[in-house]
This record gives sequence, C-alpha cells and structure tokens, in this order.
Amino acid sequence: MQSIQNLTNELINGYTQSKYDKKYLKKKVNDILESIIPKVATIIKGKKEIEVVKLWNDIKENEEIKNSFKELFEKVERPIVIYVASKFGNNQYFGTWIIEGALKWK
Repeated sequence: MQSIQNLTNELINGYTQSKYDKKYLKKKVNDILESIIPKVATIIKGKKEIEVVKLWNDIKENEEIKNSFKELFEKVERPIVIYVASKFGNNQYFGTWIIEGALKWK
C-alpha cells in the first residue's frame, strides 16, 4: 500500500536513533505499520464517527491498540516500537495518517 510506504519514509526520516541502518529501520517500521493498521481498521470499523481526528482521539488510548504495540516487542526492537507507538499516540499528524490508512484498509 502506497500510503504505508509514504508513512514509513516520513517516520524514518524523523528517527534520530543512529544505531539502526536506514534500510533495516525502514523494514521494521513498515512491519509495525502493516501489523497495526489492520488492527486499527478493525476497531474503527464499528464506529459511527467518520472524522479522522475524532477517530484518532477515540482510539489512541484503546487498550487493544496498546497491547498490539506491546506484542510487537517480540518481533521488533523496543525503541523502534516505542517510537512508532509514541508517534501514533502523541502526534496528530502521524496518528491521523495511520487512521486514514486504516480507513482505506480492505
């Protein structure tokens, strides 16, 4: 999905942790997004709200989403997961971009 690739690129461009190779970081961030976006899509599927910012505000503290990020600690290094989770939960720009991706998810 083009949107995931664009979001991945934006996220890694803002990542300041230099211990990860850019290609490796891109793959891991992409893996995180490919895991999280379908879960977000499932949660927002039943919501009547269609405004992206309101959807993001409604689910950014959702326990299922938090647990989904925690589960990723087994597959991806903790700092990378925390970075993406933090961007989702604390940055409206990235959070709503993930919501938009979830709305397009099939």
